[in-house]
Amino acid sequence: MDFFDAEGTWWLPGRQAEAVAGKLIFDPDGLKLTTYGSLHAVKALEPGGLTPLELVRVTDPLVFGTLRDRRDISLINARGGYLPDLPAEEETYRPELALIGGHVSRAEFSEARFEIDHLADWMDSPPLTKRQGRDTSLSTQTAELMQTETGDSTVKVILGAHGRVSEDSVHLDQYCMFTVSTETPMDWQSMLAEQVRPLHDLMILALGRPLAMNSFYLRPAEGENNPLCEAYFDTLRPKKTTGSIRRYASPTLLLGSDNSIDLAELVTSWFHFRRRFKAVLLPLLNPFFAPFTYSEHRFVSIFQALEALHQEKDLYDSADVTKEQHKRRVAAVIETFGQAGLEEETLAWAKSVLLGRNDKPLKQRVKEVVDSTGKMGEAILEQAPQFAKSVASARSALSHGGGNSPLAPVALHWHGEVLLWVVRARLLAELGVPDVYERALGKAPFTFAVEQIG
Repeated sequence: MDFFDAEGTWWLPGRQAEAVAGKLIFDPDGLKLTTYGSLHAVKALEPGGLTPLELVRVTDPLVFGTLRDRRDISLINARGGYLPDLPAEEETYRPELALIGGHVSRAEFSEARFEIDHLADWMDSPPLTKRQGRDTSLSTQTAELMQTETGDSTVKVILGAHGRVSEDSVHLDQYCMFTVSTETPMDWQSMLAEQVRPLHDLMILALGRPLAMNSFYLRPAEGENNPLCEAYFDTLRPKKTTGSIRRYASPTLLLGSDNSIDLAELVTSWFHFRRRFKAVLLPLLNPFFAPFTYSEHRFVSIFQALEALHQEKDLYDSADVTKEQHKRRVAAVIETFGQAGLEEETLAWAKSVLLGRNDKPLKQRVKEVVDSTGKMGEAILEQAPQFAKSVASARSALSHGGGNSPLAPVALHWHGEVLLWVVRARLLAELGVPDVYERALGKAPFTFAVEQIG
């Protein structure tokens, strides 16, 4: 996927006879259609009449086009405006989605294909070419590296090549893609949120680095031949793969090619796992989708993930004492307040607040999560025995204000990085990845981060 601008003709469904010229641009600011004329019907002004000009704001569900290279294109939910009483020389629209390859009758889809940074390396996919002596051979066949079922969806990882081949020249680029097909048609945003985003999240959790989605295809659920269309929307970015994911210096905790796991089974279980741990994964992974977040925001987001993880009753007991013990200690406090002469209304308020606060102290919750990572947690607490207290105090100071954080900005960064490693490893262990704590201990970024918190 690359940024582009494309000239063509554009019209609303049913108005092809009134098509106008225009240009579609896809750049870091997203999609923008500029038409050289009015897309919508314009009323003719009466000679000598005075009509107030008022811009009409619209969101057109579909705009059709044909590019100069004769490819058909559909724009979904194009937002813009026009003057109904005055022909325009130029109009501007901002589509949510552009589909190159067909005119869709409905914006519902049955299949998505997409590339994510490092996917080919994560799968340890075979190279496009093979050398034997002085000879080089290449394969253009599509290979299936993984397939599994989840709900009414089929998930695959496919490998292939696309490009140009003629009698005297060859230009091919290898691709490695996820493909998700569903029995139930979905709009593109639901497809993105329910089928694509979970797989993106899995790779980020496994690799511990920002990963861009750099190509996206959608197959319409209805229409002739149901062509697979190139899809463009605001958050797609050109391919930019940097650094190795397999080195000691990488933050990788899981590879798709890992012999200790069955990737198909893991992907199937991941969709249920992600729904269960969504409250943990969203704040944990948010910094990877916005890598230029300030360190304070990054720290708070990671800490929120740890708090949500500790609330998982199957993993941790979040209650400080038993319900009966808590009721007795609240009753003792209220009795003391009553003897001190507090009003009944105030006593009732205090009782309702205290009864709802049987949670463990923040630093205890942190320590329990760290302890649950075995030798990984031992390494952290050996280097920084007050780690739990420090990060809990920092979180309170940042979230509630009025207090001084015990951690300077640089220290806050490294404590946040250690928390990130802890929560990532704990989630992967719960997912069923073996020896994940030992893997973390063998990673240079983790050991370096731990050294910084001492």
